[in-house]
Amino acid sequence: MSIPLTLAEEVFRIAKSCPDEIAFEELGGDRVSYRELWLAASAFARQMETLDHSTRVALCFPKGLAFISSLLGAWSQGMTPVILDPDWPLERRNQIMSDAEVSLVLQDLSSEQSSAVTPKSFSPETPAYVIYSSGSTGKPKGVLVPHAGLVSMLSQQVEAFRMSVNTRSLWMHGVAFDASISDVGTALLSGATLCLGNSVDQFSPRDFLRYVERSQISHIDIPPSLLSILNANEAPLCLKSLVIGGSVCPPDQVRAWASQVHLVNVYGPTEATVCSSMIACGTDWDEPLIGNAIEGISYHVENDELIISGDGVAFRYLNQEALSAQKFFLSEGVRSFKTGDRVRENAQGQLVFLGRLDRQFKKQGKLISPEEIEARICQHCDIHETYVSLDGVNLRAWIQTDLDEPPSGLRSQLQKDLPVWMIPTHWLVVDQMPRLSSGKIDAEMLKEICRSKEVKTPSESLILETMREILNFPDFGIDDDFFGTGADSLSAMRFLAAMDAKGIYLTPDGLHRHRTARLLSAHYGLADGYERSNDELLAEVSLATKRLIPVSADRVQREHISHLLLTGSTGFLGSAILGEMLSRSEMPVTCLVRGNVDEAEALIRRKLSYHGYNGGRFELMQGELTEPQFGLSDNDWIALSNKCSHIVHSAAALNSLASYDDLYDANVKGTETILNLQRTGRAKKLSYISTLSVFVDATPLPEVCLESDFLDLNTQVYGGYAQTKWVAEKLVRRSSVDTMGVTHILRLGLLTGSAKTAYSAANDGFT
Repeated sequence: MSIPLTLAEEVFRIAKSCPDEIAFEELGGDRVSYRELWLAASAFARQMETLDHSTRVALCFPKGLAFISSLLGAWSQGMTPVILDPDWPLERRNQIMSDAEVSLVLQDLSSEQSSAVTPKSFSPETPAYVIYSSGSTGKPKGVLVPHAGLVSMLSQQVEAFRMSVNTRSLWMHGVAFDASISDVGTALLSGATLCLGNSVDQFSPRDFLRYVERSQISHIDIPPSLLSILNANEAPLCLKSLVIGGSVCPPDQVRAWASQVHLVNVYGPTEATVCSSMIACGTDWDEPLIGNAIEGISYHVENDELIISGDGVAFRYLNQEALSAQKFFLSEGVRSFKTGDRVRENAQGQLVFLGRLDRQFKKQGKLISPEEIEARICQHCDIHETYVSLDGVNLRAWIQTDLDEPPSGLRSQLQKDLPVWMIPTHWLVVDQMPRLSSGKIDAEMLKEICRSKEVKTPSESLILETMREILNFPDFGIDDDFFGTGADSLSAMRFLAAMDAKGIYLTPDGLHRHRTARLLSAHYGLADGYERSNDELLAEVSLATKRLIPVSADRVQREHISHLLLTGSTGFLGSAILGEMLSRSEMPVTCLVRGNVDEAEALIRRKLSYHGYNGGRFELMQGELTEPQFGLSDNDWIALSNKCSHIVHSAAALNSLASYDDLYDANVKGTETILNLQRTGRAKKLSYISTLSVFVDATPLPEVCLESDFLDLNTQVYGGYAQTKWVAEKLVRRSSVDTMGVTHILRLGLLTGSAKTAYSAANDGFT
């Protein structure tokens, strides 16, 4: 029996036979050939050449070239990648790396040139990766998966999904969700192009399908929660195949899409190498079938529980011997796994998924153990006991506490340990947890507590039903957080328009402040801060003016030594400004950036390339715009203030639905910090990027808006964005009196794509 090639060996073979075919494309950006992909993988492989076989190495990259090439680089050397999500809290990542005994954290070497390495051959029983999921013991559990079933599974998926070298596959799943292994693996194994585009929450359902059409996407492994809100009749002709899995999709939506495209439902736990069965969906689909086991896998059912056996079954859970012994076993010498999934056989002999035998549930395709969330909640000193469950797509937490409401700071505490999708969005305080005779918490009684708090007025009913329609979530509750379900600004706009059509006028600001149907009902009809008068905003300007520091008494003019400070350089506009500065001037530039400096530089250079600039020399300074002195030490603040002769302030938080309070720190407080820098040390010129919204989102609207116009009309300004920019602009003008008027205010309107490259902002629209 011949040993099958690893995925790294297969990609190496494709890179040699079809080197110039496109392997990866950032839609609207870079395109990477199979030759270039393998060279990037080889650069990562060089980091591991001296390590022992099967050493565990950490991958902590967002979706993109670095993730794909680091995965291939690790596999080419026989290493075991431990896959981390960079969006996870730092404490969670550190806990996982300690648990997995990681020996090396791979660093992005995207700019390093490397010769191609030849992948090593090794046994199929070599570990392929470790991926962590929520654990019932109160901490994440690491699943150790072998190479044995990986290439076989991917090859069968390629055939079932009808993928080929002409496929353009859209990568949608997160890196720490094992479906990404399938997304990446099937595309590369078929010689196709894996495409990475804008986040789906930037689109309405119709706009998403138009985006698919513009990008000529032919294949998507799509979350059922997204498919369920898309209109199959609007399917673009380029779309040939869809894959669903991870959770149950409504049968009517499955039937509708099965009439338009080739639709495949996949099933498989993380403990069985991503996918263990598949089935093509037809227009007669009426129940959640899991399909036939793939080659190399066998199914059998014991006491309604599905048991999986075969090469694709994982070795064990890391460092959890008792749980591993409970779930994994050998059956006639073959690795087997007790899934905990409840199934039944229908009249046609097909297995139907019925749910879980334990308390675990799936949210956004990810298996969650509520015990882990409960353990984290109970770490708070004011909480005695808690119970967590999933209602539709909404995580609910009942808490027993002596307080009248959930403790302040609880959510921020959870954010240190848990991903955002594991943090409850609906909290209910109970005096005592109801119990069954066995002593266990009575979950049905807790649900009764929820129902007792349901709709009481006609307006509550109308608002709640509209929210349910927009969210496509029939079980959405009266006290559930509209945005906690994953609703975005487009969902909010659709909701507000629907309410307006029903005769209830709600404001975006009000929706953000009062995010539940009950609270909105109590406040509807009120402006609630959405509109503010000149007088109200001028009071904010006066307060901010008092916080400005005095202008340095010994200001020095050093015009012969110029240096520019730029904010917002990682954004669409800021990177374009940087490109123009580098191409038109020799002036040294410092960019103020948040977070990791290396990641920020890589992002800026990519965006410069998208704009059509060749890059250039600039330096980065790590700092937080909203912190006093950017969070810098006194010495670093003084050094920066004496070095800079020019400031271009383009950073801002842009959200047309957010409130004044939500945007205050970024847009007003951040401008205060910039002005305090201008007022410290040497004299500096300031260019402040404002917006036409200070005019167009106000009444009365002037017939003509000029850059030279002052904000002196007696107006009402609508929305948090326009209000914060109005206050900031007024603050800049007041400060310019003290700084001898070396200040320019630029008001932008519509941001359009680059004339050279057609690169456009991810959230293209009015600023």
